[in-house]
Amino acid sequence: LQVSGQVFRYGIASGYCKHDLSADLRGALTPHKSKHQAAVRPEEMPDLLRAIYDYEAIGDRKTRLALQLLALTFVRTSELIGALWEEIDLDTALWIIPAERMKMRTEHVVPLSTQALAILGELRDLCGGSRFVFPGTNRDKTISNNTMLFALYRLGYKGKMTGHGFRAVASSAL
Repeated sequence: LQVSGQVFRYGIASGYCKHDLSADLRGALTPHKSKHQAAVRPEEMPDLLRAIYDYEAIGDRKTRLALQLLALTFVRTSELIGALWEEIDLDTALWIIPAERMKMRTEHVVPLSTQALAILGELRDLCGGSRFVFPGTNRDKTISNNTMLFALYRLGYKGKMTGHGFRAVASSAL
C-alpha cells in the first residue's frame, strides 16, 4: 500500500495521474509478514558444530570450512561466499568487507579469531590461486548460494538451520 501510494504520488507530480488511487486499496492489500530464517537454539549449537566438523565424511572440505567460518564470523552467507582474498588481512586479523558488498552499503570490519585464521590458511591452499576465498568448480566464480544450505540439509538440519541462522543464534546468544 505504501509503495502504491509512492507510485501514484510520483505519477501525480509527473502529470501521469490525476489522483492517488492507493486510498481505495486500503484494506484490500494484506500486509507482508516477514518469516525468520530457521535457526537452532543456542544450546543446540555444540551438536551442530560437531556435525559440521565431521561433514567431510559425507561432503566437501571447502564446504565444511565455509560453514565453520560462517559460525565464527556471523556474516551473511552472500558476504562469505563473495569474499575476496584482497579483503582479508591475515597479519592484522581483519576482514574488511567493502560497502558495495554489504546490505546496508557501509563497510564492515570483521575481526578474525585464531580459529578463523587457521581456516583461512587451509582455504588459501584449497583455492587454487582464485581471487575468491570460496571459488566454485570454475575458479573465476564463487560457490553457489545453496552450497551451505544443502550441506546443512545433508547434516539433518533441514527446516532447523540455515546459513543466515548463524546470525540469529549469535544475535540471541550474545
